[in-house]
Amino acid sequence: SQPVQQLFRQNSGVFPFNTDSHSASFRIDHLPSVNNSFNIKYTYNIREEADQATRALLAFSRSNNVDVLDHNLNGTWTHFFNAEMNNELRLQFNYNELFVTSNDPNGPELNVAGFGFFNRDIFLPSFNIDRRYEIVDNFSVISGNHRFKFGGSYLMRDGFFDSKTFFGGRFGFGTLP
Repeated sequence: SQPVQQLFRQNSGVFPFNTDSHSASFRIDHLPSVNNSFNIKYTYNIREEADQATRALLAFSRSNNVDVLDHNLNGTWTHFFNAEMNNELRLQFNYNELFVTSNDPNGPELNVAGFGFFNRDIFLPSFNIDRRYEIVDNFSVISGNHRFKFGGSYLMRDGFFDSKTFFGGRFGFGTLP
């Protein structure tokens, strides 16, 4: 009875929901000639959220922490051959991390229907890293009242996904009498 009372006392009350988010970006446009234009853009985002899932019957020990990191780099080159023909080349790279961890790193998950949900979530921790590479090239021609556009794109994705699902174990109990 003592460990159960201790579990309920440690997970009752008001818990802070902390968020920290930072973003930065820059863009450079360059026009070396009337026929060529270049631009490059970089964005950076980082976000940390702590205890954002603590609510109602969801205990502090079941709550999770989310860390997100995102880098994105874009570049464009547009070339005008003449008033009727142009080419646009676009390049993009994106790197994204999404890490979700539990306040209780060990578990097991403990669910008491109608009373509370405690300890490590069975789907956590989860660590995801995505990489995205894209190349797009478009060639446009205007002839009389017609516009023709030809092009292609190449998209490659690469990812690392690590989820420790069911590693902590799970105990579920029906409603208390």
